[in-house]
Amino acid sequence: MLIICNGAYKSGSTWLFRILLTMTQYDLIPPAYHAPGWNGLGIKPSLLAKFLKRENYRDHNYILKGHFFLQYHIIVGKPNVTVMNIRRDTRDVVVSAFHYERMKGKCQSDSFEGYYWTRGWRIAQQVIRYNRLWENKPNTYMSSYETLHTDFPGEVHRLASFLGFSLSQADVQRLHDENTLESLREKYDEKSSDGKMSFYRKGVIGDWQEHMSEEIVQDIARIDREEAGYPTRMDLLNLRGRYAVSKWRDK
Repeated sequence: MLIICNGAYKSGSTWLFRILLTMTQYDLIPPAYHAPGWNGLGIKPSLLAKFLKRENYRDHNYILKGHFFLQYHIIVGKPNVTVMNIRRDTRDVVVSAFHYERMKGKCQSDSFEGYYWTRGWRIAQQVIRYNRLWENKPNTYMSSYETLHTDFPGEVHRLASFLGFSLSQADVQRLHDENTLESLREKYDEKSSDGKMSFYRKGVIGDWQEHMSEEIVQDIARIDREEAGYPTRMDLLNLRGRYAVSKWRDK
């Protein structure tokens, strides 16, 4: 089996990956497919189709993480592939993206307000589309960042049941202890050059309330309403076209 830990940008896919890797002990994909800078966690997107075609994941168990959107049509419903998705409150995603991009030196605005109106609203739109694309699809599970915080034991049991694993109380406690955000900071953290910000920054549910004006909150609500019908048949065709272009560019 191949398990794909999937989620929109800054939605918690790395956390989900660490939990499921600890649970399953599945192998990472071969180094030839690794995405640069991901330390073996993910696959180079342009190599996903090759991996699915050439590797024996029917008889060998692999796990990887990624942000698969354009690749949707080559993954969804594929035999021996299970997609474990995670979603997060869109407002918290945008705040997390702001701090992450500041840490990486890629943020063009020092204020969240400025960031939102130049880039953040596009991230909100993409996250909403991403989650709707993967809702209720074959061989997929949709977890949530918030549920892993508020009901870790219950959600871990649901994850395990979906994958065909049985967990004892001791197993759940071990998964919790090894995958708290605090322990992940200690083991895997990525910090800004001045040491002031980290990849696992806060993880607080509702952090958006410390950053967002009512105008921004309402704008995200507007985007959510406008994307209620996503994806249409034309949207899916558009994704296939964008995927084809991305493959051509990577040749």
